[in-house]
Amino acid sequence: MNTPTIETERLILRKFTERDLEALFLILQDEEVNKFLPWYPVKSMEETRKFYEERYASKYAQAQASTPSV
Repeated sequence: MNTPTIETERLILRKFTERDLEALFLILQDEEVNKFLPWYPVKSMEETRKFYEERYASKYAQAQASTPSV
């Protein structure tokens, strides 16, 4: 879950940060976007912050497991 940053010419995939909360709220409040996901749409920024802290920030804070060399 310790998401590495992956960058291409047209795309950057990276960890969420607190600066992303407004964008995350826009995604998580949309019922159509969340229709088949295992959580309910959020109703407030407070719920979004809680979602971020539980699902992302707490996981990012955990030590990254080392992977065996091939």
